[in-house]
Amino acid sequence: MQKRKKILLVEDSRLIAQIVEDFFRKCGYETKTAATGEEAVQKISGGFLPELILMDIELAGEMDGIEAARRILKFWDIPVVFLTANTSGEILAKIKEVKAYGFVLKGTDKYALLSTVEMALKLHEANANAKMFERLFENSLHELYIFHPKSLKIVAVNRAARKNLGYTAEELNTMTPLGLKPEFDRESFPKLLSPLFNGEQEQILFETAHRRKDGSLYPVEINLQLFNYSGEKLCLALVADLTERKRLEEDLQEQETTLSAIMGSARDAIVMLDGPGNVAFWNSAAWSRLSGTSAPALLSAATSGLKY
Repeated sequence: MQKRKKILLVEDSRLIAQIVEDFFRKCGYETKTAATGEEAVQKISGGFLPELILMDIELAGEMDGIEAARRILKFWDIPVVFLTANTSGEILAKIKEVKAYGFVLKGTDKYALLSTVEMALKLHEANANAKMFERLFENSLHELYIFHPKSLKIVAVNRAARKNLGYTAEELNTMTPLGLKPEFDRESFPKLLSPLFNGEQEQILFETAHRRKDGSLYPVEINLQLFNYSGEKLCLALVADLTERKRLEEDLQEQETTLSAIMGSARDAIVMLDGPGNVAFWNSAAWSRLSGTSAPALLSAATSGLKY
């Protein structure tokens, strides 16, 4: 069962409050009322957190609806729609200042009021999702890039990428990925992206190098995919810095080379077996001391399943 969305109606006219409250309850909303700005702030502070506040501007008491909304929005992210009979430039400027989700003239048809409220709820939900995405994007440990697939202009780059590259957000917003990838140009990079546009692939994974602001290069693995962002189809690049992985691979290769050289020159016979007991490695001394035959003959015996 879907949870009923809560509305706080702030209205000092008991008759209007009762009519509006009854209407929204019939439309499936849970509604509470407050007669003053002070009462509205008190209800929110006391733990009643509605999905939307429907706020009259001219209220009884010392605090009008604009000030009540300002105090609430300072601490809580709740969409506010104002009810007003006054549409002067001053009032409209105040509504805009507190970043309300619109206003409705008193006496407006109830279904027009309902439509405004539902649009405000959807817009707030979309904004909340966008803010969550932006937080996850900015705080990711991986480098993340968003760019236009056709113009290639960079739209956004997160903190991890800016730190590694040495560029500011403002500098990157004037660039394209081609400024970071020295081996690509205006022909080769769009060609790489074409399987995404054609629907042949959902993502493209490849390794390349990124160039920092100081000119130094570092190896990266890039995962490219298309996604919808603010109504546009853009490219999202998830980039993993491979510097540490490459260093470990090089260290391991160096150790293996060194170990091979040491074991190959050792005078003692060294034979290594795998799990099942097959010969996996032997040095020069083992050829002569253990097998009494040549290396090729020993190799042939080992591959035939010879065990020691």
